[in-house]
Amino acid sequence: SFLEGARQVRRFMETHSARDNIFFHLSIEMIRMFQTYPIHVMMPYCSRLTLFSDWWMQLWAESLGKQSKGFTPLCALGANDQHSLLQLFNQGPSNKLFFFIQVLTSEHQVQIPEFSFLDKNDFNICSLLQGNTLKELLDTEHEAIRRVLCSQNLPQIHLRVERLDERRLGELYFLFCVWTAFTGYAWGINPFDQPGVEQGKIYVENALQVDPPEHSA
Repeated sequence: SFLEGARQVRRFMETHSARDNIFFHLSIEMIRMFQTYPIHVMMPYCSRLTLFSDWWMQLWAESLGKQSKGFTPLCALGANDQHSLLQLFNQGPSNKLFFFIQVLTSEHQVQIPEFSFLDKNDFNICSLLQGNTLKELLDTEHEAIRRVLCSQNLPQIHLRVERLDERRLGELYFLFCVWTAFTGYAWGINPFDQPGVEQGKIYVENALQVDPPEHSA
């Protein structure tokens, strides 16, 4: 199923010319905005995509960071990091482009219970939340942050996934692999090598080399 998701993305890429491929156009646009928006933030609204964000951060940095080019990737998690990073995103330097991933269907609908101890005439956060599902709350948080960042004219790319299963993960992983390749070639760099990493490995290897001990006769 994972490979079928990757194949589906491949079929799309092979049957659409550069003129008709939205991802190629987005690559060109990101390169055009590089000087203004050099920092890219990956912020999925799904905790199960945390490791995907870590993988993307390495992919984006290692493949595109060459010849004084490259975006600085940053991972965040919605809605957790709304409380730790939103202040910076909203009123800090306006130098960030945001990738949002939203999973539309949740396998487990967790209902926020009604709180019997509340006075119906009181208004507080508990009365505001009760009766909703956690998915509805997360979607509301996502929409709120989208509007906040729009008010600052910060560029955003939204990816919506029907559900999080093997096939959709295959689509996401292969999409970003191809998208990275598009961006590298459009920028005039090789997205498939890592000379900066290799240089560090050589230093480590040299530092760890020890002369073999002399054996007594």
